[in-house]
Amino acid sequence: MTGDGVNDAPSLKQAEVGIAVSNATDIAKKASSVVLSLEGFSGIFDMVVIGRMVYQRISSWTINKIIRTFKRVVFIVLAFILTGRFVVSTFNMILSSS
Repeated sequence: MTGDGVNDAPSLKQAEVGIAVSNATDIAKKASSVVLSLEGFSGIFDMVVIGRMVYQRISSWTINKIIRTFKRVVFIVLAFILTGRFVVSTFNMILSSS
C-alpha cells in the first residue's frame, strides 16, 4: 500500500508493507513501514533486493541449524547403539550447541 495523506494512514498501518512518499504528511509517515526519500522506483527496487537478501540469510541459517542438530542427534544415537553408553556428556552437548 502506498499513500501520502491523512486518509491513507489507516491503510498504511494495516498493510503488510505500507510505503509513504517523501512529501507525505507526518501521520502517513508514522503509520507506514517505509518512507521513500527518492523519486521513482529505485527505492522500492532496493527495498525488495535487501528484503530478499535478509530472507535468504535467515533461510540459510535455519537450514544450517537444523542440519547441524540432526547430525549431532545421529552421532549420539549411533554412538550409544554401538557402545551401549553415552559418549558425550550432557555438559558437552550444552557447550557444543552454540
